[in-house]
Amino acid sequence: MTATTLPAIPRQRRAEMIAVLGSFLSGYEGAGGGEPDLRTWNPAGGSADNVSLQDLQRLRERTSDLIRNEPLAAGAQQTQLDSVVGTGLRLHATPRRDVLGMTRKEASAWARRAEWIWEACKDSLDIEGESSMRELQELVFLAPLERGDCFTIRRFRKRPSDVLGTKLQLIEADLVSNPNGRQNDITLRDGVEKDPVYGGPVAYWVADRYPNEALLHTGATDWTRVEAFGPVTGERVVLHHLRRRRKSLSRGIPLFAPVLRAFKQIGRFSGAELMAAVVNAMLTVVIESPEAGDEIPLTAENPDAVAITGGAWRGTAASEVKMGTGTVLGLKPGQKVTVVDPKRPNANFGPFADAVFMQISAAIGMPFEVFTKRFQSSYSAARAALIEFWRYVYGWREWLGESFLDPVYSWVIAEAVSTGLLEAPGFFDDPLLRRAYLAAEWIGDAPGQLDELKEAKAAELRLKLGITTLQQETAAITGGDWERNHEQRAEEVRRRRDDGLVDPTEEDLDEAETILNAPQDDE
Repeated sequence: MTATTLPAIPRQRRAEMIAVLGSFLSGYEGAGGGEPDLRTWNPAGGSADNVSLQDLQRLRERTSDLIRNEPLAAGAQQTQLDSVVGTGLRLHATPRRDVLGMTRKEASAWARRAEWIWEACKDSLDIEGESSMRELQELVFLAPLERGDCFTIRRFRKRPSDVLGTKLQLIEADLVSNPNGRQNDITLRDGVEKDPVYGGPVAYWVADRYPNEALLHTGATDWTRVEAFGPVTGERVVLHHLRRRRKSLSRGIPLFAPVLRAFKQIGRFSGAELMAAVVNAMLTVVIESPEAGDEIPLTAENPDAVAITGGAWRGTAASEVKMGTGTVLGLKPGQKVTVVDPKRPNANFGPFADAVFMQISAAIGMPFEVFTKRFQSSYSAARAALIEFWRYVYGWREWLGESFLDPVYSWVIAEAVSTGLLEAPGFFDDPLLRRAYLAAEWIGDAPGQLDELKEAKAAELRLKLGITTLQQETAAITGGDWERNHEQRAEEVRRRRDDGLVDPTEEDLDEAETILNAPQDDE
């Protein structure tokens, strides 16, 4: 049997044949390779680290530059910060009295004691002594937006004025990196040392200086290995704050990463349109001369040129003369002025920019109306946009509580129990009881209402139907604590009665409303 030799097929031709064949075999059109726009679409694959770590430093730098210099990016970040953190998330301790075997009164007293210890310690937790708890919340929240992630290390340092010695050291993303430029491998990913079997974090490598920061540090960079879990308790002593979109992601990606290009391009477009409008407003002209190569005699020394600008000549040569507002020129015979009309402002700039803004706002989770701070639609549409945005806000608040506030609260209460400031039998002996003691909610600023009367009536109806509680409604409408409001209200009622004052009845209120709404006679 004679072997047949097949002719060699050029590589480019072979790739085209495979692409065409793939277009017929693909079950999904998006996976095909026959169409021109899909033939060159070959993104990187593999784990989340494989497609992100190599670009991470540049994404951080570009995102930070964008927030520093692009108004829309800075505004979007500020809106998110004001809504999610605002004046700071406040603790509402809710110990599980059914698990702990407490009466309602005992659980309330324990919760009040825990809340007071937190209030007394929270603004002295920063190991540097510079940031309050609200500022620490802001820094932790902003990190995933701008740098992708950050870290909190549990420390101990008790100053004479401190109630407790628990302290927090916040570490920015750039400081956690592989020591001495070591390449990433199965156990080390951009400063995160991983368990070779289970893949979870074992330790973090923290540098003592930022990359490429030669102005403040002239020596060599040193790294410190910080274990992720305490060797005795086994509890986390390093918190890694990031939003994971894939389980295999070792480091966080900045929230603005998908829209960096759109943000930058729309910023350039806006700047060009603004400059064109300024040029148009300045009435830019071109002076035409009938003789080729004849220079325009518009210098201060040329007696044939007269300029009345209300100020001195600007420029040292004819090509550098700059006309001011209200300029009048005297020209040589045969010369004429042609007005440059850049056709600006561009009438289509607004609709085009809005189309880009819609894409950006959708990518970062903000409704278009909130992103642009422009509410020009109906009440229903505006309310729908705000509802959608506050779903986003509540999601971030939940993340901030789980990633940062809950662990820090547990560190504070653990030290308070160990030092005798707070009694909690079984706290260190039974993990289940410890979790029951540490149950808590974090309440932030209320979203506000477009129509307070409608919102109040809706809350009243929900309470009558039994589908909500006074605590939930108070937190949603005013951001307050119903229990504290109730005690304050009861105290106010008792004091008014003790002082001989009586709260107005419904008849009194109706009479007052009738008087206020009565037509007034002209004087």
